[in-house]
Amino acid sequence: MIIYIIDERKALDTDSMKNNNNLETLIKLREEYKIPFLLLLTHSDNYCDEVKKSDNNWKEICKKQINANKENLLEYINDLINKNSWDYAMDKNSILHTVLLEQNNKMDVKEIVKNLDEETQKEYNEGDEATKSMILKIYSRLKGTMESEVDSFLNKEIKILRPKDLIEEIKKLLPSQYHNALKEIK
Repeated sequence: MIIYIIDERKALDTDSMKNNNNLETLIKLREEYKIPFLLLLTHSDNYCDEVKKSDNNWKEICKKQINANKENLLEYINDLINKNSWDYAMDKNSILHTVLLEQNNKMDVKEIVKNLDEETQKEYNEGDEATKSMILKIYSRLKGTMESEVDSFLNKEIKILRPKDLIEEIKKLLPSQYHNALKEIK
């Protein structure tokens, strides 16, 4: 099985895909050897985090761009396959949105204090242990809420695969491809 990873922090358009010689080479190998081919679109979480910081309508923008990336990639690959008269068209199920690394949201106290605004830093530095503890709890909750909103959006709207989910998808693809290859040998 060929697995190719494409970063979707930037829009995938025809020009960017034409400049990706590796993609065309892998498609040729896929056609020549009838190898199962899986494309992983990654970093959609990073893309959405950046859009969220700059635009209140971030969910709609992210959804539109992420879905467009998959559609443009599928269209480009199938156009390439048709242009070369190959008979092994690409299926949309062979292109998956995934997050390969789970984010580590744990920060030490120094990092948290450094990220506080000036007024809250002053309250923290001048406060007793109860005040410091309260500020750290509030910051942790707020930070967790901000991050989980992007994760929740990606899980519900995009159906993004986490590492464990991706492994299960690959397991599903491999046995059927293995059995199909054996049928072709007979």
